[in-house]
Amino acid sequence: MKSKTWPQWIILIVLIAFEFFIFSNHFKYDLLQSIYPDFNEFFIENLLYFKMSLVVLLIISITIYSWLLKKKKIELFFIVFLIKALQKRPGNWIGLANMSYVLISISLFTKESTNNTCSSILNGLVLFGFMLLYTLFIVNYFLPGKSENNEQPKVLITAVSYNNTIDPILKSLKEMENDDLKDKWSQQVFYNEDGTIKMNGTFIFGPWGNLDPIRKSIIAHEASFETIVLIISCEVSVKINKWPEELKPKRLIEDFLSKCYPDKTIEIRLFADGNSGNNMENNGVGIDSILSSLKIQKYNDKDIMFNITGGTAAMSTAMILKAISRERRAEYTNQDSGLIEEVPITINSVKDLWAELLERAG
Repeated sequence: MKSKTWPQWIILIVLIAFEFFIFSNHFKYDLLQSIYPDFNEFFIENLLYFKMSLVVLLIISITIYSWLLKKKKIELFFIVFLIKALQKRPGNWIGLANMSYVLISISLFTKESTNNTCSSILNGLVLFGFMLLYTLFIVNYFLPGKSENNEQPKVLITAVSYNNTIDPILKSLKEMENDDLKDKWSQQVFYNEDGTIKMNGTFIFGPWGNLDPIRKSIIAHEASFETIVLIISCEVSVKINKWPEELKPKRLIEDFLSKCYPDKTIEIRLFADGNSGNNMENNGVGIDSILSSLKIQKYNDKDIMFNITGGTAAMSTAMILKAISRERRAEYTNQDSGLIEEVPITINSVKDLWAELLERAG
């Protein structure tokens, strides 16, 4: 069990034991009677005031922890807490326990609140207060907050789609051979002589067309990658095989790296498993296979970057789903500026996604 898991068990057990003591009258009164008989009578007579004091202390504590979360730029959201609790990783049992505690607390709070007596309402507030305080505490100290990953990624996973014409690429390669123009290849956006941005269809990709996001990602991350994985669908694979050898994706990127980053050694891997670019489920299975091989190579989630621009909509969707599940990193090419921008995959984005799913479910 990981070091961040067993403290949660201890806190949860202590909290449940404390709540049991507060709400189990016979056990509580018998224990107090055996310890200090006079205090038991005093406690019973002033029980209402004790509960009111406890509610006030809970409100103060919840306010403090909420302020701490806000200071850390972490947003509390119960659905997010439950999603994080159920992630399939070591410590999943504490996640189930956390979820069960929250749901049972909500149920007991609802039951107590239906009674109109002052004591029952205070009982409900105490239950709800402990539940909220516990959740705040766990989110504050045991769950990751907003990702502030400034490290350069070591692995780029992206999809390669088909270019309708090879003319722009051929022209770009000729430009690269001219020493005077080599500096242009360190820019993320290519411009025409009149200052306008070079276009390819409706997308501002650059001279490589649909393959340009790969080039731009390499430049944006200063060729930090150790491995670049290119996912090729069965439809694209057939067409690319008819291209000249120097224009095939693997060779094209290798030549680009040798000219612009001669001191870098980056492995280019083609992943063509015969799946259609229009089948999101199969693409997801293929990406899982890639991630498993990267895990064997000892790469962590923070090392992995998805570029979701180059492939079909199904490929992009599969990549973004695989990024969300572990808060891996993802990026895309902005269609207005042509620049590489990172997708903000954090706890908050999962919250928004889940909220939208709940809204659509009615």
